[in-house]
Amino acid sequence: MPIVTLSPAGPTTVASFPPNYFLENFALRADNSALITALNQKELWYVPPSEATQSVKPILLHTFDQLTLNLVEVEPDVFYLTTSNGYTDHKSSLDRIDLRKWSAEDPIQPQKVFDFPKEARVHSTAVASLVPIPFLLATQSLA
Repeated sequence: MPIVTLSPAGPTTVASFPPNYFLENFALRADNSALITALNQKELWYVPPSEATQSVKPILLHTFDQLTLNLVEVEPDVFYLTTSNGYTDHKSSLDRIDLRKWSAEDPIQPQKVFDFPKEARVHSTAVASLVPIPFLLATQSLA
């Protein structure tokens, strides 16, 4: 079998954010775009798909009342975002973001679906896709 030589991979700037942004989490979408949380700004951003050689401008989708933590896709274009006031009153929430009929020119309409108990100190979330019903797992940090 012949040996194939591949060119080395290198970093490529896809999008740039302002200084002092703490980009906490991201979710890649089927169309090669991305959703990115900016923890310290309490924001959710959309990064449009791009060619490998070109950079795109991120679009601010929404500013939340709490720090934006984890983002998980539970079905195509339906996401859950964990938000928290982890450094103050420790309140944490779960928002549903449905992008199935959304386009980049439209505002999003997050729906708060759950307020975690104050004692939970939510840190991260993940989807467990077990048959027959997928479910969302949340982890907590101990204070």
